[in-house]
Amino acid sequence: MGGIPPTESFSTAWVVLLKAPLPGFAKTRLAADLGEAKALEAYQTLLECLLDQLACLDRVELRVTPPESVDWALGMCRRPSWVVHSQGEGDLGDRLRRAVQSALRHHQAVVVIGADCPYINHKDITQALEGLITHDAVIGPAEDGGYWLIGLKRDHPDLFTGISWSESTVYHQTIERLSHAGLTVKRLRSLEDVDEQGAWCRFLQHQQKSLQDSE
Repeated sequence: MGGIPPTESFSTAWVVLLKAPLPGFAKTRLAADLGEAKALEAYQTLLECLLDQLACLDRVELRVTPPESVDWALGMCRRPSWVVHSQGEGDLGDRLRRAVQSALRHHQAVVVIGADCPYINHKDITQALEGLITHDAVIGPAEDGGYWLIGLKRDHPDLFTGISWSESTVYHQTIERLSHAGLTVKRLRSLEDVDEQGAWCRFLQHQQKSLQDSE
């Protein structure tokens, strides 16, 4: 992993929303295909991959659910400067809004990502940070119709209210909200969340190819 991107001098907090690997709580769709134990092992692998990619960043906050899993999340930190907090109550919109508002009290910008996309790399991090220098917001669309990243320089609570979080329209709804608010938006590349067996198999193939390319 390379060093911290130069744009990190622009005070940006990175927030990762993650679930503890508990039976019946994390990766339930993947568990339907692989079984509970294998799905939780897969989830741990995905988390490790994602957090390793973020290890170049100083300011990372892991926001975990359920609240009693804070101690587990502390063990996932890649730097002493990383912090852990509970996501709190409410739906995904409530938890996203809370994370953004909290981060913007202390930083010029915030970038929030979920724990379902292990493909984020150093280039994605740099592009997100650079995008926030020149735009009001950055967003990374997910192939299932959601998004794997959103970054903001101002608090816009309406972005997270009344969104159909379980539907494939999340990204388009959010883009409409951003446009309606008159915000300039930097769109990042589309990536796949790993929620089902097919996506898990593609991730394993990706990892194998990466290993072969590095040899």
